[in-house]
Amino acid sequence: MSLMSKLFFNRGGGFGLLKQKLLFTLLLVVGFSIHLLFFISSKNLKTQELKSEYLELHPILRLSTGILVKIDKKLVITDASRKLEDYASMGLNANQRSLHFPQKDSYAYALDLRTNNRNEIQIFLIKGYFKLMGFDVLRHVGTADHLHISLYCPPRLRKQNFN
Repeated sequence: MSLMSKLFFNRGGGFGLLKQKLLFTLLLVVGFSIHLLFFISSKNLKTQELKSEYLELHPILRLSTGILVKIDKKLVITDASRKLEDYASMGLNANQRSLHFPQKDSYAYALDLRTNNRNEIQIFLIKGYFKLMGFDVLRHVGTADHLHISLYCPPRLRKQNFN
């Protein structure tokens, strides 16, 4: 810490030093947040196509997921933004109210996480993390056992009516 202190902060004390430390901390947090918003390792994605889908997720969902990926390196996102035809390719009836669809603000508000090779305690901890962050978390089986994580989306944000 003393090396960092010598490199980044002027000698002396008082309010000026406090301002320097706060600014340095703010720059670190902003830099880390930008990294989390725009980068995710391919190891954490089921397919390469998910890279572009990941960027279509709401930034709060990306930031929260990015933090968890830094803690749990084996976390795998299996689905994010969808199109209506994706349901047919999965052999499912289209859920026209799905938050996986881009909403009026162009962001998708849901993603799916793989639960394979995870024990119940790990799944409980992941669910707890997202619930503490204010997300809705469902564990269900559609095409496979997974966690469905979604962010509240006011009805006025719905992009289109599929009826």
